[in-house]
Amino acid sequence: MEDDEAKELQLEQIRATNRATYATRALTTFIVYEAAYTVAAAVTIGIGLVPVAALEEPWWFLVVLGGLIAIAGLIHSFSAAFDGLSNSEVKGFTLKTSKPPTGSPSGGSGPRKKSQKEVDAGERMSKAEQERYWRLYGISSDSD
Repeated sequence: MEDDEAKELQLEQIRATNRATYATRALTTFIVYEAAYTVAAAVTIGIGLVPVAALEEPWWFLVVLGGLIAIAGLIHSFSAAFDGLSNSEVKGFTLKTSKPPTGSPSGGSGPRKKSQKEVDAGERMSKAEQERYWRLYGISSDSD
């Protein structure tokens, strides 16, 4: 029995590590994509502004193209990052905080209303699986 519980806790730890890896990967993806798009936009705008050194009109097509590259890059970077972050979520649970909000005698501001998604996710998990999550991650259900 203890070996099975230890194996389950190991699997839960692996899943937690995977979620942290996905979150880190999402942040790294955003930074790398944004850096690449920024360099491309800066080079394009720089080339478009070369005629200004000779006191001529800039090449507006390249300047506008550089701006569009920067905007498209920002949108693509955020999209890729949020896709990666969606892989790192723990659905149906809230983390305990070390400093609860003030308001009630227990430190909380009263029971929080659960969304239907949280209720559905919590109901799909068995009681033993919920308790395993709570022990391993310091996660609490809203009924505590």
